[in-house]
Amino acid sequence: MATTTGSPVVYHGEYSIEIDAPFTTVWEALIQKIYHPNKYVPGIVKVEIVKDGNETEGVERRMWTGEGREIHEIIYRRDTDNNGKIVDFVMLDNPVVTGNVLNAAFPLENGNRTKITYTLTWTRREGIPAELPAPIPGGDPQAAIIKAVTHMKTMVEESLSK
Repeated sequence: MATTTGSPVVYHGEYSIEIDAPFTTVWEALIQKIYHPNKYVPGIVKVEIVKDGNETEGVERRMWTGEGREIHEIIYRRDTDNNGKIVDFVMLDNPVVTGNVLNAAFPLENGNRTKITYTLTWTRREGIPAELPAPIPGGDPQAAIIKAVTHMKTMVEESLSK
């Protein structure tokens, strides 16, 4: 969904789902997504880890889509107040938008299930015409987030059934 209140244009999408997997398994998949996004993000064909920093410095990554679009990010990992963990993908050098995508994981009571929530918040840069299509696959941030969350759920649950 893109919203405007005069200016700027903001793209937002958020979705949560429960995964039939222990928290540690889901968290490991989210960490693997940092280093091997092509496994988790359809359309990614090349990945370069520019700097593999610690949790404070972050991991700087460049990746490319099949259409040749480059995505440059710094990625931070942190704990939440309620025993969860977050991976924060912060955009760098994007000529159209600024912002981030959060991937959060939270252990559920029984220990064998985990809730994940992905949140996308991008703001169109000043001077970029609002009528240009959203720089999101398919143009719909909510649909893109739902697809990403359900894809992660499928990947994790299938890995446990092998």
